[in-house]
Amino acid sequence: MLPVFLAFFSGIAWADLTLLETIPLNDPQIGSEPWGVAVSSADHRVYVACIHGPSHLVVLDGIDNTILGRAPLTGPYPHGVEVNLAGDRVFVASSGGSVSIVDAETLQELFVAAHGGTLMDLCYREGSAGVNTLYVADEANARVLVLDAEDGRLLGTIPVGNYPYDICINRSTDRVYVTNLSDWTVSVIECATNSVIATIPVGAYPEGIDVDPGLNRIYVANRDDNTVSIIDGFENVVIETVPVGETPRRVAVDPVTHNVFVVNEATRNVSILTPGGPIAFTFPVGLDARGGACVDAVLGKAFITNLGSEDLTYFLEGLPYAFGTIRLRFTPGPVTLAPPVEGSPSGFRTVAIANSRGNDILHMDPEGGSTIGTHVIEYVPTDVDLRIRDSLLGAGIDASNRIVLLDLASGVILHRVRVGRGPRGVAIRRDRDVAYVANRDSEDLSVVDTQGGSVITTVPLGYSAMDVDVNETTDRVYVVTWWGLLWTLDGTTHEVLDSISLHGFCEPNWVAVDESRNLIYVTALNCNVLWIVDGARNQLIATLVLPDFPGGVSVNETIKRAYVCTTQSLLAIGPGHLIEDVLEFPAASLTRCAADPTSRRVYVSATDSGGGKLIVVLDGDPAGIVDEGAGSGRASEDAAERPLLALGSRNPVVLSRDARIDFELSLAAVATARAGVFETTGRLVRDLMPDAVHPLAAGSYPLSWDCTDPYGRRVPAGVYHVRAHGIEVATEKEIHATLRLVVIR
Repeated sequence: MLPVFLAFFSGIAWADLTLLETIPLNDPQIGSEPWGVAVSSADHRVYVACIHGPSHLVVLDGIDNTILGRAPLTGPYPHGVEVNLAGDRVFVASSGGSVSIVDAETLQELFVAAHGGTLMDLCYREGSAGVNTLYVADEANARVLVLDAEDGRLLGTIPVGNYPYDICINRSTDRVYVTNLSDWTVSVIECATNSVIATIPVGAYPEGIDVDPGLNRIYVANRDDNTVSIIDGFENVVIETVPVGETPRRVAVDPVTHNVFVVNEATRNVSILTPGGPIAFTFPVGLDARGGACVDAVLGKAFITNLGSEDLTYFLEGLPYAFGTIRLRFTPGPVTLAPPVEGSPSGFRTVAIANSRGNDILHMDPEGGSTIGTHVIEYVPTDVDLRIRDSLLGAGIDASNRIVLLDLASGVILHRVRVGRGPRGVAIRRDRDVAYVANRDSEDLSVVDTQGGSVITTVPLGYSAMDVDVNETTDRVYVVTWWGLLWTLDGTTHEVLDSISLHGFCEPNWVAVDESRNLIYVTALNCNVLWIVDGARNQLIATLVLPDFPGGVSVNETIKRAYVCTTQSLLAIGPGHLIEDVLEFPAASLTRCAADPTSRRVYVSATDSGGGKLIVVLDGDPAGIVDEGAGSGRASEDAAERPLLALGSRNPVVLSRDARIDFELSLAAVATARAGVFETTGRLVRDLMPDAVHPLAAGSYPLSWDCTDPYGRRVPAGVYHVRAHGIEVATEKEIHATLRLVVIR
């Protein structure tokens, strides 16, 4: 038996967190991890295969970089993409073992041919006798399939080296070239006889390959050598080996300019080789750029797929060079409040959300669900903060060791400031032109002049700094580092004043300050805890165990509540330092949250199977606010005198399925009242007062529940509500209370 004694302060009822809406941040029909890409120079359409999510092609306008539509596919895990010369047919090789033939006009799959194996890439040959063929690299079976391009029928197979990976055709010489990954070779196929006429040794683990038909040169990206092998197509020998960036994965050739684009995954850039061989220029790409690359020779425009950031990088040749990003999916990460839309009747604040896998900031109006603007900064923002009065946004960029300072209203980048190594948390002061950046790898704190765009000073800490926040009232800066340390700095001199150990083996990840009560909230990812520190005494006053990994913490000072988003739930922490409510999202992964004191709303960034979401949660009714002192654990006198119903504890109770829980229902006046256990859907599970005779006199009434339904069956594990509701006889005032229970297996 698990007794639960009355812990409500004279019957103070807290309203539940309420889900208001879920705003999609991208098309849920667009899959993830773009791989193969091909472009038709006839109509400048770009076709992209996404290997996860719904099996389909994404179709882009190569001129204005917009998404035109999608073509559903039958085969799983589409990889290689090719377009015929007329641009009316698109061919897709799926690693699940099939080839799809798609009508480019209707975007309908005309044929799907299953051949087994692991089909990674393909190329198209237009035959002189009207018989057009496809050559398909089958990685699993060390062969190239020859298919009829009309319907995908198998015409023959050609043995090649081990793990054939990428394939291309030189239409001038009618030869096909395929990289053999584990053999470190390239096989040369004579199309007239469908036989291998040469095997050419190249560098270590050759992946990408493409051909310059005018020069009859073949370019091979050697993944583990960081080189490109240049093959003379007349002699079938390597004539030059050119160093490029780290981990080159793909190659694309412009047959008009003879420029060669080499995609380097590790250094996240593209090396452009001139016909003579040396690197003429490099430009940055996104994360995990290893899927595909192609060139529209008419536009002089290259396209590169980035699996990790789920976007494409495009590059326009000519002088001056130009490049940019085409986003397919948005993965929301850090979120912060931004100024209201001008003239908004509600005056609710907007939000700025960082793409945790991309290079942009999305500025949204949650009230209307509309996008105000999208601002490209750098890959990948680890944290963002914003000063409302002038829309100054700061974003920490881990890859470049910088903080980017952006005017959110205009989208203009004001400064890019080099800080310490591995910047994580960012905090911008509202009372002066100063920002703080917690640097994980250099184990220090950068103090940045936001107006001049320079580092004022660097404060060494000796441990990996993860996040930072400021109490401007007390002029104190708080930094959390590994080994469970919370550091206090003077906000003017930036001297370290104190440090306290929260837990030696825990790794704090985020911190938030409640200025009005001088409290500091700290989450620890690997320990699943929330620490609450009294800033006046610099003492730990509460430790809360969380249901799963904490992602972020935010404070609403107006109602004195803090919010922690864990992997699949949003928790509300009340003035008494207890978990007062939980809103669960079992199908989503929550990332960060931001509480708006003007609207009592909490904005949560999340991702589910359909992509990125902004979740909008309302925190109850203002009538339930308790005014407490910091860490006092006492309700105000006003609250104590309210003649409301009281039930159980404000902290969710965790119990096993075979446990019994006892309650005490307290009525401050004569009332009619009912109490029961409910599912989160609102369905009644068990009536706790089936035999009550009304009206009930003022006093206490014992209740109990043994985790069963009315038929005596044990309820499934999950979250349940004990709810009491009634009406005072004398005043006809409605009274209610709620206790949350978590039943575990």
